[in-house]
Amino acid sequence: MVQDIFWPWDAEEILRIPIDVDMDDWPAWHFDAKGIFSVKSAYKIAVARREALAGRDASTSDGNGFQWYKIWKLKVPNKVQMFLWRFAHNSPPVRRNIAHRGIKLDTLCPVCKKFDEDCGIVLKA
Repeated sequence: MVQDIFWPWDAEEILRIPIDVDMDDWPAWHFDAKGIFSVKSAYKIAVARREALAGRDASTSDGNGFQWYKIWKLKVPNKVQMFLWRFAHNSPPVRRNIAHRGIKLDTLCPVCKKFDEDCGIVLKA
């Protein structure tokens, strides 16, 4: 069967792989260290694929050399770490971001009443 599917030189290499006939065969998910499928591991693959297609790397940096893992090593409360990460990704629940997600609401800043409420105006407040 191997000779029918692969080129002769590839089939030769495949057939040289030693196998243990007494070993039980079992399906393994090679994206997990334990070989077990989980929704978490599938989600990580989906995010990595999405980021790769967009030309970004979600795991370590933003293309400018910023190491995102440094946020998680800060000695601050978890809510501060989460805020920093969300702010850096422009995802805090400010009015403009909420409207962008399809919720109909007035995006005008309730404090200054001049500009849309977004991450930039939050810093000025």
